[in-house]
Amino acid sequence: MLFKEFKDKYEHKAVEHFPTEVKSKPVVSVCVVTYNHVNYIKQCLDGILNQKVDFDFELLVGDDASTDGTREICVEYAEKYPDKIRLFLHHRENNISIGGKPTGRFNFLYNLYSAKGKYIALCDGDDYWTDKLKLQKQVDFLESNEDFVICYTNCGTVNQKNELRNPKFLPHAKDTVLSIFDLMFVAPTLTRVYRNHDYVLSDYTSITAIDAAYLIEQMKYGKAKYLNIVTANYRKHRKGIWSLKSELERKKSHLEVRLYGFKNTEGKVKLNFLKATLRSFIKIRNLEKNSFFKAYQEFKLLYKDTNISLRHRCFLSVFNFLNNFQNVNKFLVTKLQLKLISML
Repeated sequence: MLFKEFKDKYEHKAVEHFPTEVKSKPVVSVCVVTYNHVNYIKQCLDGILNQKVDFDFELLVGDDASTDGTREICVEYAEKYPDKIRLFLHHRENNISIGGKPTGRFNFLYNLYSAKGKYIALCDGDDYWTDKLKLQKQVDFLESNEDFVICYTNCGTVNQKNELRNPKFLPHAKDTVLSIFDLMFVAPTLTRVYRNHDYVLSDYTSITAIDAAYLIEQMKYGKAKYLNIVTANYRKHRKGIWSLKSELERKKSHLEVRLYGFKNTEGKVKLNFLKATLRSFIKIRNLEKNSFFKAYQEFKLLYKDTNISLRHRCFLSVFNFLNNFQNVNKFLVTKLQLKLISML
């Protein structure tokens, strides 16, 4: 989707562009989306502006019509750093709802479409970077390794009481190259630096976890590299997007990501996403009534659309998946398994 198409479809009220003096060809575009982050946004912006680099970078800040003073802070910073910050003042008329709930989707995509850098880095307005050489280290790696499209690191966590927790253990202690599937569930979004492939931008209005969808699309064009360093802190608080979700909503988000991965990848990676999809279905079944029928109907469509060679490879997973449901009539399970056999 082109930027013009995106704006024609979703921009009902023109986004306000704050005056700026940013250079036209920065090496990195750092994208920050913020909404009601008055207690956090300064730390976020300072962590980015304090980066020590030997190249030009721009800081794209999208404020989603905050009402708690966040917008005023963003304006203050844009006035103080006109050579670094491009500030976009958004309106609620442009907000894109998914599943009946407002999201930061328009804000996120507007930043990506507007990014001019060779590379893109992400950081939400309530998170912050701690390593002043973060961008330099990651860009140096990507500049020297053309076959890689993403470079990411580890991060710490700050809780509601502003207490710093140790970085979570990632299943690769050394600098490691990962597949799309492995990367999905271990790479902290706020530490990622991507190559700016504008052709990977899509509508993305059918999936809540846009950062996951964007990652999947990027990984079609190269590899990802993990650097075993801590460069940022992810903040957990009651008003955070993830924190506000119920357990069922979180599991549905995981399922959504896995379904997207299953539909948009091929080969062994597709099979891995398939197995993860089955596990998500079963977890949701414990929290939601009638999920057996929803899971089966949805999965049957995916199974039918899968090419024959992969269908044979995934058959046992599907067959066993049906057996894992509890409190379901066994005759019905057998009947559905026979239907799947007939589709082989």
